[in-house]
Amino acid sequence: MYKLRTILLALTITLGLTACDKGLSVPVPKSGEVSIAYLKSLCTHRTAEIHSDITISGVVVANDWLGEYYKSIVVVDDSGGIQVAIDGYNIYRQLPIFSRITIFCNGMTLGRIGGKVELGARPTADFIVDNIPSDMLHRYIRIDDTAAEPECVRRGTIGEMSVTDITTVVQFDDVRIVDSGRGTWCEMIDGEFVDTIREVVDTEGVTLPIRIRGRCDYAGEAIPVGRICIKGVVDYAGGEYFLRIINYGVTPSDM
Repeated sequence: MYKLRTILLALTITLGLTACDKGLSVPVPKSGEVSIAYLKSLCTHRTAEIHSDITISGVVVANDWLGEYYKSIVVVDDSGGIQVAIDGYNIYRQLPIFSRITIFCNGMTLGRIGGKVELGARPTADFIVDNIPSDMLHRYIRIDDTAAEPECVRRGTIGEMSVTDITTVVQFDDVRIVDSGRGTWCEMIDGEFVDTIREVVDTEGVTLPIRIRGRCDYAGEAIPVGRICIKGVVDYAGGEYFLRIINYGVTPSDM
């Protein structure tokens, strides 16, 4: 665990320096499509309001289809990914998995917590961004097409994680759940499954927390035993990096 914390501390420092450098050296375009990585680089402080007619285009790789995310989606392009806050339920019906979308960013706000940058509406309280009202989605988001599942970043070990993995889809091909064979994905309290932290460990003994929502469709399923391949989005909260499984991307490892 110490080794992982050292790795993640280095990631946080490096990301902060990279974001500041980009924010100071690259002018903000007045209009046109930019990459997700470029958009995120504009948030050099806690929040950054967008007043340019810029857009990003990407593929939805995570939403509330299986209950894994709540009032948000994750969109990725070739440069990385970003989480978008939306005030609504059953978002997957409007923005399905693997739909290609364009986001019109003018009037939206970027918010940063540690190494994570999120996109949403202008904050009105203590949050870094507010959720985009569901009846305003047509103003900010357009579905262009359906797309094939994007290529994910494959990592042989947890130690191979890099700055560019934050809010992108990462796959570990040979890990196991620390709690293998010990109950279900989520713990139950007062008759309800609750958000639960598990851990995966790689072949070098390095661990990484994974966070599972108590309301996801597989909360009551047994934790898989043995070596597995796991796919998820690298996330950040409470001063810690962790993995969020998407589209129940857990299969037996063939390594």
